[in-house]
Amino acid sequence: MTNASSPGLRPGVIAAIGLRAWLRVCGGQGGGRSGIKIVSPDAPSTLPERLAARGSVAGRVLPGSVPRVASEPGGALLQPRSPWMKPPAQWERRGRGVAGAGLALAATGLLAATVLRPEPGVRHFAESTGSAHRQDAREFAGSEACRDCHSEQYAEWEGSTHGKAGGEPGPETVIAPFEGSPIRFADAVVTPLVDDEGRYVFVVERDGRPAERFVVSGVIGRGHMVGGGTQGFMTRHADGTERFLPFDYSTDADIWFCNTAFVGGFWVPGADRAALRADAGWLPVTEEMRLTECGDWPPVRILGTNRRFANCQNCHGSQVEVEYRPELARYETRFTTLRINCESCHGPAQAHVEWARRGGGAVGGQGADSGEAALTRSTRLPSLDTLDTDASLAVCFQCHALKRAVGDGGPGDDYSLGLPLIGDSPYLPDGRIATFGYQQTHRSSACYLFGSMTCVDCHDPHSQGYRDVFGNALQGRFDDGQCTGCHAAIAEAPERHSFHPAGSPGAACTSCHMPYMQHPELTDNIPYGRSDHTISIPRPGTDEELGLRSACARCHREMSVA
Repeated sequence: MTNASSPGLRPGVIAAIGLRAWLRVCGGQGGGRSGIKIVSPDAPSTLPERLAARGSVAGRVLPGSVPRVASEPGGALLQPRSPWMKPPAQWERRGRGVAGAGLALAATGLLAATVLRPEPGVRHFAESTGSAHRQDAREFAGSEACRDCHSEQYAEWEGSTHGKAGGEPGPETVIAPFEGSPIRFADAVVTPLVDDEGRYVFVVERDGRPAERFVVSGVIGRGHMVGGGTQGFMTRHADGTERFLPFDYSTDADIWFCNTAFVGGFWVPGADRAALRADAGWLPVTEEMRLTECGDWPPVRILGTNRRFANCQNCHGSQVEVEYRPELARYETRFTTLRINCESCHGPAQAHVEWARRGGGAVGGQGADSGEAALTRSTRLPSLDTLDTDASLAVCFQCHALKRAVGDGGPGDDYSLGLPLIGDSPYLPDGRIATFGYQQTHRSSACYLFGSMTCVDCHDPHSQGYRDVFGNALQGRFDDGQCTGCHAAIAEAPERHSFHPAGSPGAACTSCHMPYMQHPELTDNIPYGRSDHTISIPRPGTDEELGLRSACARCHREMSVA
């Protein structure tokens, strides 16, 4: 066991480094997004002690504290899956195995320029101890249980993109056309329809085979994203798993598409794509495309199982658990909801809810009585407002980052932001994200490195609305107030900074510093642009040399950088 000032490993290598500093801050029973295992609590330090050791209060770096240095894109920083989690049993043995693998790779020349440097406040995960236990659904209360006491936050969440992220199929959740119009492949006809029982169904007909019916059991996405919204579908397989169907819908383009860059459900990177289409990627369905070219056909991607860097299966749902039942010779799939619920960020709340219903009194810590009703370490939930910068980012990076799960991949297990570099190429030549997880490069921004800015400085965590650094609500995602709260001098004469007329689209801060970048694997056929969270300075000449599309070229397409 070590304190918060114990030396750890700094980014700069693709080796496994653990950040468990926040796992001992708060009480609770573990929990969070999804997976197979969670871990049990041990004796945590107090929150003020940990904050003082980390040199921060309420997420702000104090004068004189040691500045953080974010890893370069793809650095090997391991982030805790959730700030309320406790370390699993035998973590030392597991940790050394991963670290040893990193050293072995270095010895064979696959890793170069290995630099290990201590950083205050970061502990090697091998020093963690504790005992693991299976996820218990009884530890979670569901978001509706939060409504009675936290009605304002619940109402904001219910109307947010998290609150509307998915769910059971129905008229309010399904935005794709299930009107019987066929989706035609070269070797199949797929018909989305609503059957006589009101179920949403895909009917798949192929020559010489009986028609197959896939009943939609869950909906993922509802087309909310400004850069291009999509919707996907799941079906309950005969073995008890929930499987993603290869028929996705783009709301902006009004087309069906599938991913041809997968083989048997596994992504095929770079030079290994010889067996795929020349234009392999996410492509609109056409009559020249075969259904068998869709990598998820037959349905093989399973909700709650994927550890790979996208982790799509682990993030599109809350408290997802898949367990094999040998006595039944089948799997059992459990989840609280296909929305992103309160406990995905705050942790399991059943004990907290029971405390409140016993007359626990004010959430701030004083119960109605001094005895059992008092808010204790076992019944409180961590205050996410008081997390320091990295711990706050770690909550969001559970899903909004490229990562590999270390261990079983469930809540409480560390994840690596560096291991995706081994075998995959998720970054552009300049270090920006080339695939999903685009918010992760916020760690490379000056706003993070020198300003300790977190996700919730700009995004309201409940409503997902936009706000300035002082917490004032803004008009929307393009409101300059997100930036001018800190960069006040620029706000006085924006045209001198942007070289565009004040109030014009080109003068908006986000137009140059957070442009929407189209996902390369979706080409230009399917709208799927996401804002660049590197918050970089446009350099058209450098971008052209690297073969990248600069922020300037998105508007000034006819102009040369010369």
